[in-house]
Amino acid sequence: MACTLRFFLLLIALAARSRGLRLLEMRVPRHGDLRESAVLGCNFDLEGARLYSVKWYKDDFEFFRYMPDGAPHAQALPVPAVTVDLGASNMTSITLTQLQFRSSGVYRCEVSTEAPNFETVVGSGNMSVIALPHDGPVIEGVSPTYVVGSYVSANCSSYRSYPPAAIAWYINGIKVEPMFVEDHSRQQGPDQEGLYTRSAALRFKLEERHFRQPGAAVELRCSSTVAGQSWDRAVRPALADPSNQKLAQERLANSRAAAAAFKSSLSGVLVLVLVLVLVLLSDGYRS
Repeated sequence: MACTLRFFLLLIALAARSRGLRLLEMRVPRHGDLRESAVLGCNFDLEGARLYSVKWYKDDFEFFRYMPDGAPHAQALPVPAVTVDLGASNMTSITLTQLQFRSSGVYRCEVSTEAPNFETVVGSGNMSVIALPHDGPVIEGVSPTYVVGSYVSANCSSYRSYPPAAIAWYINGIKVEPMFVEDHSRQQGPDQEGLYTRSAALRFKLEERHFRQPGAAVELRCSSTVAGQSWDRAVRPALADPSNQKLAQERLANSRAAAAAFKSSLSGVLVLVLVLVLVLLSDGYRS
């Protein structure tokens, strides 16, 4: 009987010991937007114990503590690039405002209980501060209609983001090969706020295969991606009216012929001028 009682008491002690402080959820956003606030969470179960404190750290520097027996309960401590909205923070969540790129780092929550257990649980997560663009990409330079054989020259820009946007062009849903795309912003640095603008130009010759059916439009789509988030913008220039397409092609051919003739005549004039200059120089030398 005594052995049974001792065994029963041992089971009770083990059960009581296993019912300790538990960390249920740790929420640190992977990305914080430079223009927005960030909410971090630390949910826990006291399992009947009494809370002593909840403390938050950035890169091992304490910047917030909550102590139910303290006055005030919540307190923010000075840490560079970390601003806590005390009115929107409590023992299970904190709100960070005025984010900077230097606000990126490892955020750690530490929860401790009072006597007699004096338990502590810890959770952490990394947050990187980025700047998403206000709007999607902008496409410029596209005409409403084209004829087969003409060239399309279009530019796509994604404005003010960090990190810089990655831009991709698509024709009828198929990604364009790099040989038809020119990056105009490789040498362009950040602005005064550390934000980047990226642009890429598309140039290709329109062929009949680009138009899926007579009278249809060709879809030109630009996609910009920042930190795994993408924005799309598309334009759909149409094939010129069949009754006017032949005339348009003739005009295109005539304009090219005229350009070639002008170039040829210009070359002739330059040669004539050069000969005249040489004659004048020769006469001047003889005299």
